[in-house]
Amino acid sequence: MDDTKTVLIFEQLAETLQAHDLGWVVDQINEQLAQGKTEQVKISIYKEVSVEEPTKEQMHLFDGQDVKKSLKPSTKQERMVIFEYSPQERLRLLVEAVKNVVSQTTELEEHVTKFYNGDVLGEPQRDIDANIIFYSEQSTDTDPFIFSKNNVGKSREFTDKLKPLLEKLLETI
Repeated sequence: MDDTKTVLIFEQLAETLQAHDLGWVVDQINEQLAQGKTEQVKISIYKEVSVEEPTKEQMHLFDGQDVKKSLKPSTKQERMVIFEYSPQERLRLLVEAVKNVVSQTTELEEHVTKFYNGDVLGEPQRDIDANIIFYSEQSTDTDPFIFSKNNVGKSREFTDKLKPLLEKLLETI
C-alpha cells in the first residue's frame, strides 16, 4: 500500500473514531507518534587525525581550508536514536489500538456478566438482571452508558465481525 493511500486510510479511521466517541484512542496514538520510535543503531565515531599529504577527495571536502587534519572513523558504538514512524507504521499502530480496545472491552463486559451471575467465584449460578450505569466525568451533556447482560451478546457479535476485518487491513498494510 503506497504512502498516500495509507495516510488517507489513517485519517478516515481517525475521523470515524472521533465521530464515535473514541477520540481518546486517536489522541493516545498521536502522542506515541509525536514521540517517535526509538531504535538502537550502530554509529561511527570519528576522530581527528593529521594528514601529511591530503588526497584530492580531502581537498575537495575541506574547500582548500587547513587539510592537514582530517576525520577518520575510529570505532562504532551503539546509540539510541529516535525516528519518525512511516505512514504504514502509523496506520498499523492505530488499527492495533482499535482491535485491542474493541476486544478488551468485550472481554471486560463478559467478565462482569460472569461475575454478577456467580460464574467467576464458584458460587451457585444466579440470574441477576441488573444494569450498571456509567456517567462521563468530562461531559455532563452526554447520555450515560448503560451496561446490561443483554448488551454483551451484541458486543461479542460486533467484535467477532470487526476483528477479522481489522486483521485483513493489517495484512494489506
